[in-house]
Amino acid sequence: MIDPVRKLISRLDHERTPIVTPAELRRWPGDAVAFLKNTGILREIAPAESLFYGGCDEGCVITPDLVENPETGRAVAVHYCKRDGCGRITFDPDELRQWQPDIASFASFVAAQLDLGASATPVVPERIYLLGVIGTGSGPLDVFLGRGLRF
Repeated sequence: MIDPVRKLISRLDHERTPIVTPAELRRWPGDAVAFLKNTGILREIAPAESLFYGGCDEGCVITPDLVENPETGRAVAVHYCKRDGCGRITFDPDELRQWQPDIASFASFVAAQLDLGASATPVVPERIYLLGVIGTGSGPLDVFLGRGLRF
């Protein structure tokens, strides 16, 4: 489970608004995905309007239409490609779902794991969180979690 968490931490530090796709979630262990969703570290956001389609030679970004399959009654994402050999492309609309790591939930989780409290306090929202205070031999020490703090 450490690998997906490590990837999310890296993305939180390097990307302004990291997005996780269904294809990426399928590569992660199911228990890791469930953990990240259940703790709120990974939260679902509005579906994407388009996605990368690698099923043709050139690969392209497509914006599908959602239509109802008359046989099943379920919605299907459909795109008509004008390139030779492609034509009608259909896929499950769930492929448009997307998730985003939530730094506030991650900070609260880390604070709880370090026994610093149940929640973290934003100092600079989406960037720096005070996780709590830990006692040391020379007095209290504030513990922070920071994101994207490159110089």
